[in-house]
Amino acid sequence: MAAREALLRAERLHEHTPSRRRTRAHRRHAYAADEHGTVVVPEGTTSINSCAHLSSTSLRAIAFPSSLTSIGSNAFEDCTSLFRVCLNPSLASIGDRAFANCTALVSISLSANLETIGNRAFACCSSLTTIYLPASLMSIGTGAFFCCTALSTITLPAKLKTIGNRAFAGCTSLVQVNLPPTVESIEDHAFLCCTSLTTISLSTSLISIGNRSFAGCISLTALVIPNRLKFIDDHAFLCCSSLTTMKLPPSLLCLGEFAFDRCTSLSHVRVPRNLQVPASAMPNLIVVRRPPSLRDTMGWLYSRVAHARSGLRLTATGY
Repeated sequence: MAAREALLRAERLHEHTPSRRRTRAHRRHAYAADEHGTVVVPEGTTSINSCAHLSSTSLRAIAFPSSLTSIGSNAFEDCTSLFRVCLNPSLASIGDRAFANCTALVSISLSANLETIGNRAFACCSSLTTIYLPASLMSIGTGAFFCCTALSTITLPAKLKTIGNRAFAGCTSLVQVNLPPTVESIEDHAFLCCTSLTTISLSTSLISIGNRSFAGCISLTALVIPNRLKFIDDHAFLCCSSLTTMKLPPSLLCLGEFAFDRCTSLSHVRVPRNLQVPASAMPNLIVVRRPPSLRDTMGWLYSRVAHARSGLRLTATGY
């Protein structure tokens, strides 16, 4: 628990809050709310300015016109009473931190034509439970849903190619994720400390898994690695304490340091014969070899066995 909180605190150091001077300057472009805390943006408006409603704590709901195409950075950040947002079909982009720290926001309907979600656009929306990402979406910004602690369900678009850095880090209620077959890269810290994540279906097109992508996913029990994967970065599965088995594909070119460190339930890992495995990748490793004929044709098996002096250790054998 302490380790997980430390990781998340470190991630929060990357957050940025606009200055008061910048806030006052942009508030001139805010829209007036009615007595119920609802803002209706007038038809013909094409964009919401940056910081327009930053820290408008009385704002509860907002309706956008059909003409709107973009929402600027920090536009509704820290609107802690905002609970309902309906985005219009023509909206193409949501700026950085546009709805960050909207702690009352339960759900949001994204535009069918949305192409870009900015960095930390919905970070720390701690009441957000479900999100459907439209098929038009091409990129998810860094930390877009960082620390959305109530988020339990996500639907990813079929054309998505990258899961961005910290995209879902700290989403502690997220249980299952199905990646579309187009995803080629899971970037650093993408699912860091998703402590309830038990299952993730990886894309058949996946090429790389970034640094600490699944670190701290303590409920993850099994993972099928696709045959095209080439890179697993450092600490990728650090502290995945429920992970029991792993088979690494022949396509794998690089296994990072401490990739499976502190995976205390890991019973065996199948490794291709030509892969150079760093000693630190599985720190409790004892190497035991089978006859060369088996090793040369089949590769290696890292499995858990009893050791007379040191207790349980991981062992490498041919298979």
